[in-house]
Amino acid sequence: MISEEHGCHLQVNRYHSAKAQSKGRRLRHLQVRIQGHIFPEMRPGNNDAKCRRIRRVKCDEGRPSCHRCTNTGRKCDGYPAPKEPAPIAYLIMAQTSSECEYIARTAFQYFREVCAPALSNYGSGHFWSRLVLQACHHDESIKHLIIAASCLGAQDYPLLQSTSSKGCPLYLSHYGRALKLLSRATSPDPAVVLMACLLLVLCNELQRKPDAAVQHILAGKNILASYTAQQQIQTSAAIAEIAPIFLQLERHTASFHGSDMTTSLPATLSDSESPSTPGSVAQVTDPGGQVDLSAPVTFTDINDAAISLQAIASACIATPRLEEPPPATVFHTVPVLTASLNSWLEHFATFEASHTEETSPFLTANHQILRMYHTILHILSRCVPYFAETGFDACTGTMERLILTSIQLVQLTPARLIPIMFFVATQCRNASIRRRAVEMLRQCGPEGRMLARIALKVVQIEERGVEEPITCADIPESKRVKVTDVQHDSLGDGYILLFRRYPYGQDTPIEYCSVSKQSMTSMDDVPSCTSLPLLLQAVLNFDFMLFWNPPDPSRSTFALPNIIAA
Repeated sequence: MISEEHGCHLQVNRYHSAKAQSKGRRLRHLQVRIQGHIFPEMRPGNNDAKCRRIRRVKCDEGRPSCHRCTNTGRKCDGYPAPKEPAPIAYLIMAQTSSECEYIARTAFQYFREVCAPALSNYGSGHFWSRLVLQACHHDESIKHLIIAASCLGAQDYPLLQSTSSKGCPLYLSHYGRALKLLSRATSPDPAVVLMACLLLVLCNELQRKPDAAVQHILAGKNILASYTAQQQIQTSAAIAEIAPIFLQLERHTASFHGSDMTTSLPATLSDSESPSTPGSVAQVTDPGGQVDLSAPVTFTDINDAAISLQAIASACIATPRLEEPPPATVFHTVPVLTASLNSWLEHFATFEASHTEETSPFLTANHQILRMYHTILHILSRCVPYFAETGFDACTGTMERLILTSIQLVQLTPARLIPIMFFVATQCRNASIRRRAVEMLRQCGPEGRMLARIALKVVQIEERGVEEPITCADIPESKRVKVTDVQHDSLGDGYILLFRRYPYGQDTPIEYCSVSKQSMTSMDDVPSCTSLPLLLQAVLNFDFMLFWNPPDPSRSTFALPNIIAA
């Protein structure tokens, strides 16, 4: 029999089973051929046995019950109970202990071979490569912090960028476990706790969370002070090596945050374990004309400290381009520049400690301004040699603190604040902070008002086409500019501002825009306006000595040197 249904040709072949014939029974087997494929056709089976045996009624296999039974008022009980569908099984692959151990070994190896040798700014190689790694073998919290730091620093290791069994980032899992272990410790080893503080600072720095890092530095300082009072600090060689690291970190943080954080440090270690003796890095020029940053002298007054810092500023701006990635944390260094800045800060702290009796509002303001200059040079040293304009974004909080400190000093020394405010206005891409810097520039005399006009033009160029810029991330790298010079236009009606875009190198074409003199100056400012190109070069090169030594820094304006005023 051949039939056609739903576009398919069905061919039914009935045949007799030889086995059935031998038993005296004839079972019909049905085969269905569908487009060349043969499938067995289902025939009534044992389900209708009761229907046929009890009532002699052939089951029609209707569902949910036999229609031939129900139509006659009978109950169909020939079907077996329906089977429950088979449950669906999901296989969840959790990290096995061997896999977790492999990740831990990989993180440990990465920290030992890559991270530890690079953390040379604070702490010796013996501390990071020996003491810390040894501590992780007998303390679980140190081990988890090492894994967390490795995960944060290993951007090129996919294994360390994976997620934990709970679905959170791997570093966050180990970071949280370390904090839990530290909080549950009943009588922790002070050396282990201080080591954990340093690793927590490292993790926060890698995440660009400087404020959180400061909290851990303060916690470590309090622990050191506590154990010094109990006279337990001399019993541990590890603590004797950790204490100078906190001293250096606290000096660095005090310079950035404008607070004296070193007053309660252990005197026995903060002085005796310092890496060098009191002195400074002064501007000494060798016969070849190169600036020598390693000549030690003693600061006799505040001007000596300023001259010494200016030498480092000149070296920072003149540093050739470095091809490697910029330093990721304060624990990483920039060749030559970081050591010079650290040395200057250490010696300046010694100078301040020896002149505590010489106090006046003006002198205190000068000390604060020099520390702000040092902070800016620290930022410049980590961005300028690498042509990394986006590197300034990590210092947004520091730049905001520079603004807050300058508000308190603008009435005392407005001229000396000019290079600071211009730096913030042009390098900080936070819309609110950079506009506050422009407003501060306008309060710094005629030179400040001229440079405020230039800074505002830079802001307008970078924010052009950006809808409601707020944070630094709203200004992409492609829209950022690096000012190179300013020139008089041919008609003398304004200035031509020259700048480069990313990647800011010498091969990058120079672009320009016009800056009108209108509303830039008043009648009193006209003589100084001829010096705008030289003023701009001074702030671009962070030549703060031009603003440090005006005839009267307490006034809102100052006379430029003859070479500039000409």
